[in-house]
Amino acid sequence: MLKARIAAFFAAGIAGFSTVVTAAAIVVPGSTYDVYIRGETSDQPFNGVATFDPENVSLFTRAGLNLTLLENEFDLGGGEYSILIQLAADGDLYPSPGEGAILGVGLFNGLDFQQPVYLEDARIKLFDPFGQIFLSNNLADDYRHLIPTPWDGGFLTGTPFIIGNAGGRGVNLLEFQFQVTTAIPAIPEPETYALLLAGLLLLGLENRRRSSRRRAPQPLAT
Repeated sequence: MLKARIAAFFAAGIAGFSTVVTAAAIVVPGSTYDVYIRGETSDQPFNGVATFDPENVSLFTRAGLNLTLLENEFDLGGGEYSILIQLAADGDLYPSPGEGAILGVGLFNGLDFQQPVYLEDARIKLFDPFGQIFLSNNLADDYRHLIPTPWDGGFLTGTPFIIGNAGGRGVNLLEFQFQVTTAIPAIPEPETYALLLAGLLLLGLENRRRSSRRRAPQPLAT
C-alpha cells in the first residue's frame, strides 16, 4: 500500500512537465547521500545515508516509525534533468503541534553527478495521508547565494531548512524536487555590467534631484 502511494506521488510529480520525460542517469550510479530530518520541539534527529537507486527503496526506522526512502530521475531533454527524493513514514514525522519541520538533503554527503550540473529549481513538499499540504517557493532562487556552482548535490550543504507550523498535522511524506541543467549559466559581458552601472548612476542622480525638490521651500498657501 505504501509503495503504491509513493509510486502515485512520483507519477503526479512528473505529470506537470510539458516535455516528454524519460528515465536517464545524471546522478552517478551508486552515489551515496544523506537525508536529515528533525522536529523543532520533538527533536528525534535522523540522518539516514542511502544509495541513490531508482530501482530499489531504502528502509530506516526513527522514533518508532518505519521510513521508506525512494528516488528517481528523469531526462527532460536539452540537458535538463529532474531529480525526485521522497521519504515516507507510517506515522507523523513531526508530532508536536505547531513545531517546525527541520529537513535537508546532502547536508553532510551530497549527490554525485556524471558531469557538472547547475541547480535551477528546488522545492520541498509536505504531505499528510490525504495529499499535499505544503509546497515551497523555488528555493534555488531564494538561496542562490548559498548554492555552489556547479552544484555540489547538497541542499543545503551543512544547513537544513525549517518549515514552520508543520507539527501535529500528520505529515507522513516529504518530497525534494530538483531540476538541474548541464548548461553553464550565461555570464554577463563586461559591457552589460557597464550599462547596468550607468543606469544605476542615472537613477541615483534622478532620485537625488527629486529628493532635493521635495526638500525645497514651497510658497505658503494664501
